[in-house]
Amino acid sequence: MLSLLGQTTSGSAKALQDCPDFSPMPTMTLKLLIDTSVWLDLTKDPRQLPLLDALSTMTEANEVALILPQIIIDEFARNRDRVMAASRASFSSHFKRVREAIVQFAPEEGREATLKQLNEIDHRIATGGEAVNEAVGLIEKLFTTTEPVPISDSIHRTLGRRTASSNSST
Repeated sequence: MLSLLGQTTSGSAKALQDCPDFSPMPTMTLKLLIDTSVWLDLTKDPRQLPLLDALSTMTEANEVALILPQIIIDEFARNRDRVMAASRASFSSHFKRVREAIVQFAPEEGREATLKQLNEIDHRIATGGEAVNEAVGLIEKLFTTTEPVPISDSIHRTLGRRTASSNSST
C-alpha cells in the first residue's frame, strides 16, 4: 500500500511509481507579493504570529517564494519603529482602561494584587513589546532570506513625481 496525499492507494499506484518513465508531479511554489501596509499590520497584532510562523516555514520548504521589491523593504524599515511604538501605546491604553474598571468595580479583596500584575504586564509591553518584537524579527528574517527586486529608474521617477505632487498639495 502506498500513501499519496494522505490517501492510501492500492498496488496500481505502486506499479506506476516503479515504471522507469514515471515522474511525479512537480511541486509548485506559490509566488507571493505582500504590500508594506500588510507587513506593518502583521507587526501590530500578536494574534498574527502563527501566520508569520507558517509563512516562514513555507518559505523554508520552498512552498512559497516571496516577491519582495526593494521599496517594500525600505518602506518597512522607515515605518516599523513608528508602528511598533503605536502598537505598544495601544496595548498600554487597553491596560489603562482595564485598570480603571478594576479600581471602579472589582471587590477590594484581591484588587491590589490584580492591579500589580497588570502594571507588571503593562511595563513589559512598554519596555519590550515581546510579541511585536517577535513579529518584526520574523518579518526581517523573511526579508533577509529573500532576494529583493531592485527598483527601476522609471519607478524611482514615478515615486519622485508622486512625492512631489503630494507635498505640493499639502
